[in-house]
Amino acid sequence: MPSYRIHRESGSSDRFVAAYLGGVGVLAEEASRGIPVERVVKLSSDMHRSNEYVYRILRFPSATAKRKLKKEEPMSPDQSERVLGLERLIGLVEVMIKASGTQDESFNAPVWVANWLDRPCPALGNKRPAEYMSTRMGQELVEGILAQMQSGAYA
Repeated sequence: MPSYRIHRESGSSDRFVAAYLGGVGVLAEEASRGIPVERVVKLSSDMHRSNEYVYRILRFPSATAKRKLKKEEPMSPDQSERVLGLERLIGLVEVMIKASGTQDESFNAPVWVANWLDRPCPALGNKRPAEYMSTRMGQELVEGILAQMQSGAYA
């Protein structure tokens, strides 16, 4: 992975890094309470993707998400966990970039992750990492692949 400095856009970098460094225990507590659907809207914007894109890769029924957004209802713990997992993945990329030591103002981790999720990955049998984002176990698999990329063990 090339080395870059993180592009800070409306404080999103800090949110993603906190999701990664905060640990799964903190995220599990947050998920159990349910997070607002507005969080998906913000995440979609940070990734420069439509809300529908995030609903699709996290396997949220679009109609349900839109209804919850309109009524300001929180997502279920399962849905919340998937959103937090995606934020954690972006945080991992940001931490990896910071650790690399080389900096480039133009790097935008949420956009990079969105682009990477959509590309076939040899380590996944040429499946797209986005196909694994709808479960926590799948997200952990994708996190592992990113960690392998950083260590140079990526195939």
